Amino acid sequence: MSQVTEQSVRFQTALASIKLIQASAVLDLTEDDFDFLTSNKVWIATDRSRARRCVEACVYGTLDFVGYPRFPAPVEFIAA
Repeated sequence: MSQVTEQSVRFQTALASIKLIQASAVLDLTEDDFDFLTSNKVWIATDRSRARRCVEACVYGTLDFVGYPRFPAPVEFIAA
């Protein structure tokens, strides 16, 4: 049985939130993009533009969804 840590709980919460928002079709992500974003695959240099587009769609789509104005999101915000 795996050990439940604060980090794993945060990850599962974030993943569940992304899935909920994806299901509501708020984000500008295709099903392939969503699978790419949530997979366990390590992103390599050739994935850079796709990864950036997917992460930005999540960040700014979420801001739009909750009604916050768009702002240049700091890397700490995106990493959280």
